[in-house]
Amino acid sequence: MVFTPKNELVLLFRRLDDQGNPLIKATDKKFYVDFDEYISKKAEGALKKFLFDVKDLVRNGEVIF
Repeated sequence: MVFTPKNELVLLFRRLDDQGNPLIKATDKKFYVDFDEYISKKAEGALKKFLFDVKDLVRNGEVIF
């Protein structure tokens, strides 16, 4: 996680875990991120959680992000 000079938040995710498994697979239906209190204390009005459909990230059977 990186805070920019404009008080924007950039999230960086590893694509693979320590065993080489992808964080998000094309067969997953949803991806859910829930932030702890650290974010809400750093940036007023910041999202606390979000959910999105993985199908929106799939191109030619592969997850792109």
